[in-house]
Amino acid sequence: MRYRILIFDLDGTLFRSFRPGLACCLDTASTLKLEVTEGTVAMLTKYWGSPTEGLVKLCWPEACKDAHVPFQKALNRMNETVTMPIFGGVADALGLLREKRCVLNAYTGRNRKGADKVLVEGGIREAFTVVRCKDDVKNGKPHPEGLFRIIDPLLRVGLSPDDMLLVGDGIISDLQCAEAAGIPFLAVAEDDNTSREHFLEAGVRDDFIIDSVRDLPAWLEA
Repeated sequence: MRYRILIFDLDGTLFRSFRPGLACCLDTASTLKLEVTEGTVAMLTKYWGSPTEGLVKLCWPEACKDAHVPFQKALNRMNETVTMPIFGGVADALGLLREKRCVLNAYTGRNRKGADKVLVEGGIREAFTVVRCKDDVKNGKPHPEGLFRIIDPLLRVGLSPDDMLLVGDGIISDLQCAEAAGIPFLAVAEDDNTSREHFLEAGVRDDFIIDSVRDLPAWLEA
């Protein structure tokens, strides 16, 4: 097994959440009377998972500097109230990884309430040793603070960054976060806003892209 310490993103990696999130953003933009074009939707799709402030500035540069605040509040409400479907085969894959003595952790841009909700409803909360949320850090993704809070205790007991792997679907939120923390990144191309080409364009190696977390046990053994 190539990696024993696995750190998972949640949205888009374990749970199908892009479409509800996109609808939430478009509804918020309509409420704020911000223009939405095909280009706006394409930009949201391409950079989904980026920090909300940066994403809003990218899509609506003419908006006021605090325009991201209502978007973040709307997304938080959605994450705390809407049930996100877990991808098929994920629960079984996580169970198999635990049987193989992998240590599973999670680092998400959700707040604690939203993270607990999706993990409990998905029936996988008990699979994770540590779950870090944006509530736990001063600097959210892609800053590596949350990852350091997971991996630093492991480094102190003699484990190496080479034993660890961040599994996610975000170019900015996950890939850049892993690079900043000095650990490998495995891309998951299952949600509606991602594809293998999406990650290849960002410089991810083809052999570090999987179609689903259900493929992860076999990938680790390859």
